Amino acid sequence: AAETCSLFLLDEDSSELVVRAADGDRIVDAVDRVRVSAGEGVVGRVADEGKPVVIADVEHTSNLHPFVYEIGIQSLCYVPLLMPGKVVGVLHVGTFSTRVFTDDDVELLRMAADRAAMAIVHARLFEAERQAAEALARTNEELRELDQMKDLFVSGVSHELRSPLTSMLGYLEILRGGEAGELSDEQQHFLEIVDRNCHRLNDLIDDILFLS
Repeated sequence: AAETCSLFLLDEDSSELVVRAADGDRIVDAVDRVRVSAGEGVVGRVADEGKPVVIADVEHTSNLHPFVYEIGIQSLCYVPLLMPGKVVGVLHVGTFSTRVFTDDDVELLRMAADRAAMAIVHARLFEAERQAAEALARTNEELRELDQMKDLFVSGVSHELRSPLTSMLGYLEILRGGEAGELSDEQQHFLEIVDRNCHRLNDLIDDILFLS
């Protein structure tokens, strides 16, 4: 039976294999600091080539990570976590006594690795969907805040324009009614122009409020 097991997952941002889970005496603390570049050492080669590697005796093998020797592992089997078109990680299984991993052992570990790879991809998809939903919620909240700011701006601007405009229209009515004295034809003509422009501006303010 295997006495150590760890799961290296490929960090796509750094292109490094990082231990994300481990089980077994002595290995949990040892692998916490392990990071391996893709293509580096045996683990990196398994990830790079996508093929299992069996090591019957670590004493006769180079390119192993120092933690293997530190905790006394004697035999190893590395199996890639495969998805269509890419490797997402490597399954490491080891023993503290010399052991030969048979073809049946490798096939069993390959099946376990395939299930793990599928679960990992699904988990990443779920996380990506969760992050997308959170980003969408933040965007919607920002849009609501912008909409409120726009409403406040339009309301403020329309108020600042309409208040003096109302006063102007009131005074125009007084002047055109002759309450401030008789007007000449030319003066009446000028006041009509001002009156038309005031009403045009009033209609424009109504249109802005309607569109907002």
